[in-house]
Amino acid sequence: MGELIPTFFVLCIGAVAAASWARRFTTREQQLIMASLGAHALAACAQVWITRDYYGIGDMLLYHETGVELARLIRFDPGRFLPEVVSLLYHERPYLPVFVLGAGGSSGVPSAVAGLLATVLNDSLYASCMALSIATFFSKGGLYLVLRDALPEEARARVLIACFLAPSVVFWSSGILKETIAMVGFGWFVFGWYRFLRGKPVSGLMIVALSSLPIAIVKPYILFALFLGAAVWWYWERALAASGGRAVVIRPVYLALGSALALGGILAVGELFPRYALDNLGEEASRLQAIGSMQAGGSDYQIA
Repeated sequence: MGELIPTFFVLCIGAVAAASWARRFTTREQQLIMASLGAHALAACAQVWITRDYYGIGDMLLYHETGVELARLIRFDPGRFLPEVVSLLYHERPYLPVFVLGAGGSSGVPSAVAGLLATVLNDSLYASCMALSIATFFSKGGLYLVLRDALPEEARARVLIACFLAPSVVFWSSGILKETIAMVGFGWFVFGWYRFLRGKPVSGLMIVALSSLPIAIVKPYILFALFLGAAVWWYWERALAASGGRAVVIRPVYLALGSALALGGILAVGELFPRYALDNLGEEASRLQAIGSMQAGGSDYQIA
């Protein structure tokens, strides 16, 4: 019952929110959206079954176990320990009587997220995975809204399936993992930038800024690609508009502004996260290569 009640509660909230949001779409889209919600719920459960009950080991279990310890501290003295746990999210090294693997970096973030979720979800691993899975479900909804508006009506069902029902994407964004946390912001980043390009700069940039946070705290290098893509998208829109929508015409001023936008975003990420600064890319690649060469397993790699 300790797992069932909070998990069912989270699922009910997600189902009500998804059904309310889906009402704006066609019947076929509604069916696929609700099917996707079911797939995300099953994927969250599968994450627990496979990791805990089959393998018995995995990063997610470590994050959750640490999170449960953090949740106990928060319940014991929220004024003292809640700020310390939150500080893990922005890569601080808190003063805690619990060892948090990776504290001070991105590897400590999933434990903090697990702790905050465990605090309100009765330490339930199933409910925590369900909550994160539903959060990524709605992020994918932001991505779908953009593609739905950009593509013809006959392509909508296929685009919806690509956004919501790709098995690997659903599964790996349904557990207490870095990929899941990053995915929470990914779709909304695209949606926010789309609003910016469509003449809603204030709300668009606010969404971009907020959606960048979950990405930045776990996988800031993803922002490199997003900022570069956003700059190309902006240039494409401006160059296309300059030709009256007939073709993309090279405009030196727009090209310079787009390049400056991309470079500014990349430099900003490097400034906030020096590990990924342009000057340190070679050193970071070498470090990761050294770590990879010490591991054993079928997914290992080595650069000759």
